[in-house]
Amino acid sequence: MKFEKFMQWVREQAVDMGIPAIPESTGKFLSLFTYTFAKDKKFINIVELGAGIGYSVLWMLDGVLKAEEKCKIHAIERERVIFEKSREILKEAEELKGFDLNNYINFHLKDAEELKGDEFEKIDLLFLDIHKKGYYSALLKFEKQIKEKGVVIAHNVLSHQEELKNFLKEIKREDKYTTFFLETDPQGISVSFKK
Repeated sequence: MKFEKFMQWVREQAVDMGIPAIPESTGKFLSLFTYTFAKDKKFINIVELGAGIGYSVLWMLDGVLKAEEKCKIHAIERERVIFEKSREILKEAEELKGFDLNNYINFHLKDAEELKGDEFEKIDLLFLDIHKKGYYSALLKFEKQIKEKGVVIAHNVLSHQEELKNFLKEIKREDKYTTFFLETDPQGISVSFKK
């Protein structure tokens, strides 16, 4: 089975479980972004808050692997049933790729709100796709761990502007970030480079 067909199956699994998953167009953007971002870096550290069953995690890993670089993705999910399903999906992905993906991905059964922000090595890329009211506090907690020129990518920034008011105000601060808004899907994403 080819990767894109496999990813369609993974997204269907998420939908069947009632888990919101990013659209394929945003997944492809994440793959392209991590490809270009990882190129010539040798290693990048990614943290995703709200990993679900690993759909976006696998898109980001795809980009890094295409760049022939290495990474560690810390995928945070708070729901046990979803976390267990992510482990099953990872095994399926390993069969497709033909090697152990545990060297690249760590799924953590944790609530993002309970994290302190210093649990991981310095972060190259933080991806936010948790409940919207948690974006701002997550950014503040993890901000010190994000490397200079590191990136914060957030989903749903166009569709949930009112709920994300404080978060959006923070990432628009020109003294801290250079931020772009993209309509990779109707919900939109932001890509913020830390200064």
